[in-house]
Amino acid sequence: MPLPLLSLLFATLGCQRGHGDSDPVSESAETGTDSVEDTSTEPVGIPLAPMDGMNVIVIVADTLREDHLPQYGYSRDTTPNLNAYPWHVVSGIRPTGPWTLPSTASLMTGLSPQHHHQLTYNEDHTTNAPLNGETFAQRLGSLGWDTAIFSGNGVVSPYTGLEVGFDTAEFLLKGDPGGGPNGGGTMETLGDSALAWIDQRTSTTPFMIHLQAMNMHQTLVVSPDDLRVFREGRVSFPSDALGGYSFSQYSDAYRLAADDAAREEMRLGLVDVYDGAIISIDREAAQFLDALQARGLLDHTVVVFTSDHGETLDEEGTGTWGHGNSLREELTRVPLMILQPGGEARTTECVGSNTDIWPTLWPALGLPALEGLDGIDLSTGCRAEADANRFDLTGMTDASAGNEQGKLAVHCLSGAVTGTNVGEGANVYEDTPGAEVNDQAALRTELSSYVEDIAANIEGVDCAF
Repeated sequence: MPLPLLSLLFATLGCQRGHGDSDPVSESAETGTDSVEDTSTEPVGIPLAPMDGMNVIVIVADTLREDHLPQYGYSRDTTPNLNAYPWHVVSGIRPTGPWTLPSTASLMTGLSPQHHHQLTYNEDHTTNAPLNGETFAQRLGSLGWDTAIFSGNGVVSPYTGLEVGFDTAEFLLKGDPGGGPNGGGTMETLGDSALAWIDQRTSTTPFMIHLQAMNMHQTLVVSPDDLRVFREGRVSFPSDALGGYSFSQYSDAYRLAADDAAREEMRLGLVDVYDGAIISIDREAAQFLDALQARGLLDHTVVVFTSDHGETLDEEGTGTWGHGNSLREELTRVPLMILQPGGEARTTECVGSNTDIWPTLWPALGLPALEGLDGIDLSTGCRAEADANRFDLTGMTDASAGNEQGKLAVHCLSGAVTGTNVGEGANVYEDTPGAEVNDQAALRTELSSYVEDIAANIEGVDCAF
């Protein structure tokens, strides 16, 4: 039976107040009256001050999940250095996918995956379709801006074409000298490259920089000092002498664990390592901001700190961790923190997509109106709760032209539509013009049947792509 065009629609959960040097201003508290109940359902939006002529730096902390930051209610202070800056923390942002390619392409274009066409890629990291649509780097370049990208992720590189529109494009990938085993460059190495580019500029026009740092990605390499911050005497896998914590090492050790208690201790050790990696990007990102401040650039530069997706940390106790393998909440909620000159620390609850980030910044920068985008300007109002974000499965289910990667993606996402890995509030929709909400049970049954049929024909599936 042919599969209808489907997408998953995410609903959002509540959010937590952020932290900073001063008490953040809560948007829900700004109305100022306790005696009058606000019954309005109109989203208030993200308030932004005018930013005409300012530079923009977007830091994508690859694989950083929202709920492991204190700004979003995490009990551990994983960002003590970034907390020194007055961030505008936005809670309620969803990526357009649980892995890098569709999500980062959406951030860069303001388009959903079914429109930018970046859904799958081959073993050599080349994509199965060219990028459709104009990147914001191209748009800014046409307006006279200088643009640069510094990426440690092979999916955000010339392999996939996501560097299009950037005047300068530098990549520090896995296997490159200094690239490291995390999959590519850390915030420190990429930040140093960005500062060198800034220092050699002679132009006085505004600039935009995109940084894609890999501190938290897949193979976690954490210094002993960063690991000790949260280890609390726990015996983690493997020994410190190995210097790295990889997916395969964890899975192998998990299978050999003596009992459930030993496996849970190991899982908690994995969380320690992940949080230690966040400690590293916190320190390195703050050092980058300090260097910008020393150059006088933070007075006229807007900094955006976000992620492309989160990371599961074996919450289900199956001996696996990673991303791209489900649509759990741990993967589909990302931070959005904005640092504006003269801004104050505050928290805003706002349902939105990472397609909305640039369309929200654009008018505040005083730039010409945008057209033809899926992203919206969240400064004028948030998305309705029922429209948090669509994760389109159309390309993932397209097995035409021998697209085995598409089949693989469906199999890896199968838990998202068979019950346990959905993520709270997810709904299945027909992605056809004018389609209304369809019978959820029937759609789930049909999609699950399709997934099971595909999975039965694939051997040796590895979902950690």
